[in-house]
Amino acid sequence: MDAERLTGHYVNYRKQASPLREELLPESEFRLFGICARHPQQLLQVIAHDKVQNGVYDCRRGTDVIRLIVARDLPKKEENALLHLFSAAQEQVKYGAEHYRLQSSDTSTIVKQLFGEYHQEGLNMPYTMEDFRREVALEFLEQLSPQGRRNYLQQLTLEERLEGLTEDEIKAYLAKLHQRQSKAKPKRPKRRPR
Repeated sequence: MDAERLTGHYVNYRKQASPLREELLPESEFRLFGICARHPQQLLQVIAHDKVQNGVYDCRRGTDVIRLIVARDLPKKEENALLHLFSAAQEQVKYGAEHYRLQSSDTSTIVKQLFGEYHQEGLNMPYTMEDFRREVALEFLEQLSPQGRRNYLQQLTLEERLEGLTEDEIKAYLAKLHQRQSKAKPKRPKRRPR
């Protein structure tokens, strides 16, 4: 947890949310939260904190109190099911997938996708952030128009575009491209002898 950055964002947000810069909303109307998957042993050794319950700590930074929630250490209760999905611990993720109920159609896309994956395929751990990015990118590409795909591909290097293709697939495509270009060339009229 980067307490300095979190506090900086809070100060900025408080200024933006206040109707007048000279009269900021009271500090009591704001709360700071940090959420992590695993128990932050090193952090809790160097920062003053109070244990509120298993998986929940109030950490002090100056006059600010940051509530730190450790998803992996939370008790298995219905109200914690969503956070268990992000706990990086198979047992908690399984509990979260079995007990979490979508409360609103406005639930973020990432949670809906994660939740859907757990229900469709079961728990196939570890599912990395790189796996998630790859799947989202593929879904994104499928939704693009042909022109949008071309624009996206133009941003990639040649090596990135060809990655994953075999040498035979590349040769077959080049042969097809050559054949297409040969057909497209206008034929020169034959010259008549004089």
